[in-house]
Amino acid sequence: MTESKTCPHDSPTDELYLFTNMAELSQNNLKGYSAIIPVVKNKQELLQQLAYQLHFPVYFGFNWDALLELFQDFSWISEKNIIIAHKDISCLSQKDYAIYKEIINETINFWKSQTEHNLYFFFEGESRLGNHGDF
Repeated sequence: MTESKTCPHDSPTDELYLFTNMAELSQNNLKGYSAIIPVVKNKQELLQQLAYQLHFPVYFGFNWDALLELFQDFSWISEKNIIIAHKDISCLSQKDYAIYKEIINETINFWKSQTEHNLYFFFEGESRLGNHGDF
């Protein structure tokens, strides 16, 4: 029997851009480009799924720096709203989780001052991230 791994990580930083259930997204009437990231077990699976679901350009380097660069671009997506929904990232190592949440925070802060896109992150299940606070 496989034991389910949960992350004892801090929670999201901005209630306007991070959601923990689909009802929250529905209540906000969000429409746009949606990328559903399935359950991932490690950094490489996460990067591969993000690249596939978000149709990253072929030059994507499959590393954290390249992810941040493309999260702050999205010139290839015409929709104003971009929704990135994660099924489960609880199997990421604590180090990778910490880096990914830092990238998300930087991304959210970047798009707050831009007009081309609104970027939203969704994490299924409150047990993954806990209550809203510092991500």
